[in-house]
Amino acid sequence: MPSRIGESFNRLFPRNARPPRHRGHLQTRIVLSILGVGLATALVSLSLIYFVGRHTLQQNIGSNFRLLAEVTATNLETRISQYVEETQSLATSATLSATIEESNLLYEGSSDEETQRRIFELEGRWVHAQGVDAYLLELLTNKEAVALREFINKEKESGLYSMIFVTNARGAVVAANRRPPHYFYGDKPWWQAAYNNGKGHTNISTIEFNPDLNAYTLTISAPVIHDEKVLGIVTRVLDASFFGQVLGDIHVGRTDHPMLVSSEGEVLVCPVSPLKSHRLTPRFKETIFQNRPGWAVTQTGPHHPNQSAITGFAPVHLPVSLGPQDFGGQKWYIFTSQDPTETYAPVYILLKWVAVSAVLGFLILIGLGKLVSRRIVRPIQDLQKGTEIVGEGNLNHHIKVATGDEIEDLATKFNEMTYKLKISHIRLEEMVKERTRELEQSNRELTILYALTSTLNHSIDLQEILSETLAKMLGVMKADAGLIWVPDPKTNVLTIQMAKQFHPDDPHCQKILQIMEYVNDTVRQTSELWSSEDLLSDERIDSLKYKEVAFKSLVAVPLLSKYKFLGVLYLLYRNMTGLTSKEEKLLGSLGSQIGVAIEHALLFAKNLFKELEGPPF
Repeated sequence: MPSRIGESFNRLFPRNARPPRHRGHLQTRIVLSILGVGLATALVSLSLIYFVGRHTLQQNIGSNFRLLAEVTATNLETRISQYVEETQSLATSATLSATIEESNLLYEGSSDEETQRRIFELEGRWVHAQGVDAYLLELLTNKEAVALREFINKEKESGLYSMIFVTNARGAVVAANRRPPHYFYGDKPWWQAAYNNGKGHTNISTIEFNPDLNAYTLTISAPVIHDEKVLGIVTRVLDASFFGQVLGDIHVGRTDHPMLVSSEGEVLVCPVSPLKSHRLTPRFKETIFQNRPGWAVTQTGPHHPNQSAITGFAPVHLPVSLGPQDFGGQKWYIFTSQDPTETYAPVYILLKWVAVSAVLGFLILIGLGKLVSRRIVRPIQDLQKGTEIVGEGNLNHHIKVATGDEIEDLATKFNEMTYKLKISHIRLEEMVKERTRELEQSNRELTILYALTSTLNHSIDLQEILSETLAKMLGVMKADAGLIWVPDPKTNVLTIQMAKQFHPDDPHCQKILQIMEYVNDTVRQTSELWSSEDLLSDERIDSLKYKEVAFKSLVAVPLLSKYKFLGVLYLLYRNMTGLTSKEEKLLGSLGSQIGVAIEHALLFAKNLFKELEGPPF
């Protein structure tokens, strides 16, 4: 048996048809696979650490920067609101109102041109300090000026104020804590906004460079109103350096700091750069100019361009009612950012230590991989040798591997497969023999069918056709008996014209003849094949009460010629026999051929009858 199996195996899989085997070092591949898995795991871990850590830092630092910008904006709003309220409080002083009103009375009786000429004359002498020392001394030493100095001295941050002065309804100085650069301020935009055509309105200017003081300043002006009439303006000029103190008091790290910007994109205050030394890009403005606090990751910041810097921002909203000219007609915003190197430093440090740990892990994996691979490779080599023996056709070979793991299970399964292959090979040989027998039988049937077809095509005698047809049908279908019923030409009643292995006169056959008569009517009406595998239990003939056991199965084949009914061919079986669909189709086709042959024979007999004047049968 092994030699025959080997020959069959070699026929199916010749050596020259097998793919070449590439011998490699399995142990090396296992070690490399382990290292590959370790490397992939390390890369995935590093990626997760980087992206998750970066995202977490962005969320935390972004929230802190948003809060920082919001707190800074709130502090700035509080400070400015405090200065505005103090200036407005000064403007309500009764003494100050009386002094300004006295100053305004000096212009009564003079035309506007004379008043304006007098003011401009004093302005020119004031700027050049020519002959106005006594007048200047009076403005700096009157009781209102003394009150202004006392007010300034009460402030803890008095050093931040450049000056505070009061002007009358014409814009001329009435009192000051120190010498102002000008005597006349009626032509200044902030003074005109505060005067508001005699209606009065508190005004806050934007941060701008004051050439008279050689510094950046913020001007707050409040109207002095009495009996709904603007008497004059109280003006406070603050050194803009106090913004730097407010913005520089709060920070998160070493490189972050809040900045104050205008809606035009000009950086008004930056603690680390000169005032108004740089501007914002349009894209950055779109990001931070929002109506509520927030944060974003930007690459267009003024200090860290082309870097993913986290920026917190918040608008500056003053609780006091301001006009459209306040802040120079602009809006103010606070934003803060940090050097990305400092922001993501914790992530980079963590990645560095994880990378060092990964290198150490690779070294450990190499050592462990060699140990593990040796235990895996040795039983696989034994399995490989066994498969080569089985591949030569020796299906009786048994592979022995005892590792107590999946490799041992593999060897066991391979042995089972070899046994099943051996059984399958035996069954395959048996199936081949069986198929050979079936083919031989089919060839014999085809030969009989060919002979039947030849008989039908060449014979014109009806009795010969019926006899030969029935005999060959019994042989083809392996039936035990058969009959052919053909209509009588005169009465058109079906009568038995041919019978084989069946005796119609036998009393035991009377009951089955009744069944045939019933089936005749059915087949004649439907022109379809009628079969019963078990006549004893067929519900269609229960009324006939068939109890005979001589024949248990019956097949009725209609004999047709172009849908014309010419008779019925019966096949009887002593044992229960069922037809396949293929056999039913074959019988249907044979029934049509037989019907055509019968019709031809009848036509021939009819013509012969006319000549001999005798019946065809």
